[in-house]
Amino acid sequence: MGKVYKDIYTTYFMISIIITSYYEPKTIGKAIEGFLNQKIKEPYELYVCAPDNETLNIAKGYGVKTLKDPGTGKTNAINLLLPKLKGDIIILSDGDVYTFGNSVNMILKQLYNKNSLPYNQYI
Repeated sequence: MGKVYKDIYTTYFMISIIITSYYEPKTIGKAIEGFLNQKIKEPYELYVCAPDNETLNIAKGYGVKTLKDPGTGKTNAINLLLPKLKGDIIILSDGDVYTFGNSVNMILKQLYNKNSLPYNQYI
């Protein structure tokens, strides 16, 4: 998995964000922008996985990582991508789902909260 980035106050975990898409060139840009516009505190990578060139070309225009999947389903697409990920924490999204505000940091806050269940160092 990824590296743990430390300073004297905090431990940061590498985050991998996957946006799977199935022929969604009209919505993928807004889905990507939803993540790129956030001020994510941890280091992260953003992948778009899709079977069609039109969606992937739009994603490449945003400078995110891409993977062309064979179009055999979302589960297979994710399984192809998992070995390439550097993240300790994986966030899954879709090409027609739009995130707003500070949603990634809100998710991470709950994962790091020792009073949340389940919690341990191996979540």
